[in-house]
Amino acid sequence: MAGGKETPRQRLIGLMYLVLLALLAIQVSDSIMEKFFFLEQSLNTANSETVKRNKAQLAKIEATAKARDTDDAKKMAVTAAQVRKISEEMLKYIEDIKVRLVEETGGRDESHGGLYQGAKEDHAVAEMLIGPTSNGKGYELKKKLDAYYAELLKLAPANFDKKQLQPLAYDGKDHPIFKENSEQNIKDYPNLTFGQTPLVGAMAVLAETQSRIANYESLILSSIDPEAATIKVDKISADYSAVSSVVAAGTDYEAKIFLTAKNKSLRPDVTFRGSKIAVDDEGYAPIKFKAAGGNYDKDGFAKATWTASVKVPTPAGGIEEQTVTGEYLVAKPTVEVKAAAVSALYENCGNELVIMVPSLGANYKPSFTCNAPLINGAQRGQVIVVPKTRADVTIGVSSSGTKIDNVTFKVRPVPLPAFSLKTPSGPVNDKTGIKSNTPYVNLEIKPDEGFATFLPKEANYTIGEMEVTVGRGKTAKFSQKLTSNSIRMSSMNVSSGDRLVIEIKKLYRTNFRGEKIEVPIPAAIATRSISIND
Repeated sequence: MAGGKETPRQRLIGLMYLVLLALLAIQVSDSIMEKFFFLEQSLNTANSETVKRNKAQLAKIEATAKARDTDDAKKMAVTAAQVRKISEEMLKYIEDIKVRLVEETGGRDESHGGLYQGAKEDHAVAEMLIGPTSNGKGYELKKKLDAYYAELLKLAPANFDKKQLQPLAYDGKDHPIFKENSEQNIKDYPNLTFGQTPLVGAMAVLAETQSRIANYESLILSSIDPEAATIKVDKISADYSAVSSVVAAGTDYEAKIFLTAKNKSLRPDVTFRGSKIAVDDEGYAPIKFKAAGGNYDKDGFAKATWTASVKVPTPAGGIEEQTVTGEYLVAKPTVEVKAAAVSALYENCGNELVIMVPSLGANYKPSFTCNAPLINGAQRGQVIVVPKTRADVTIGVSSSGTKIDNVTFKVRPVPLPAFSLKTPSGPVNDKTGIKSNTPYVNLEIKPDEGFATFLPKEANYTIGEMEVTVGRGKTAKFSQKLTSNSIRMSSMNVSSGDRLVIEIKKLYRTNFRGEKIEVPIPAAIATRSISIND
């Protein structure tokens, strides 16, 4: 960060760099990671424009030197070319490091705008730039940055204010911010800059360093030939810069409106949606509003525009009112439902769901509507849905009052459990029956496997009543009603040749609230008949 006379652009970049250093010291979310990616991309775009201007500036210097045809003019051109050459080499060296970092952390995800696959990866960053034995690429980078800085000072004209240039690679003990911090001032440049730093942070830091190099070059070239650096403005136009042209419904759309030929003394008069917009110290008029969804196309995007009115001074001294129009796409957020079973819900059961909208990240503040009873859970996005009928259930998902989407589920009945008989000798075989001296027979209830896996809190069954009859031929010898699932055979007075008929009269299922719900049992599975033999 430069000292002395700082340009507005220098102060803006310096502020962004301070924010970066602060945020890298904490655990950051996915949405913050994406903002660092957009910050780096913005810096890259600004750097490209600065390099273009520097090339044009060098061409003007060389043209001026050729036209003047003096020794001083020729020396001026040679010096300017040297400044351009060493700056270009330094920028390329850093760019090569960035390319290698991306390659070694998994490359880019082109299906998501080129976001880095390993955005949070910090081990590979440390391995490459710090190294296991302090021999990483960051040490070579510091040497080159220090050498470039020293060479730049040598090439600067005698009348150049060298306070405008500050070192590009500080160790902790020399850093303007961290030299008084006992935890940071013991670190060297690579550890201070890249230690415990995710890929997206390292890329932003490197892009910021490139920004300072390009700006330093511009300062030197401007001082070599002030006339060539003078910008003659014959028209002033209004424009804007958006953080992103694609936003998810329910998130903030952010953009800055500014004058393309901005002068420190020029203050744009901006009106947006009928209200005056405050202009900051840098001459920017920031706008922010919630992006509303609707009318999405087949790809999930909705086209939208905004307009602002800007009063612009003209070269003749008058005022001209211009309209700035911004176009952007609203992306339809994807509602993600997490549950054991999401293809359908079970009737009269507490179906636990987690409904999220990943694209909203930390901005997701959900609220739900539903045509069935819905209970909000303790965590964000958690709900319990209890369908009372077999009709489809539709859940409306909103965030911060903005409707996102509807999700619809089919409702299926609870599958019947399976019944089996078991004695101390093991499961009962219907073909062979049981012996007359069997001490007891238990009726076991096994819930449907899928249902029990998906909703274990709902798959609890108990016998309410069953009737046990002992008969021979067409005659019933004995009958008894039980309220448990265990039959004590000693009280049945059975003998070989009898049969034991077990009929389930009442079956209950206990739900997630602890309530007992009676389960209708078809006659075909409610009765079992077992032969008694010796």
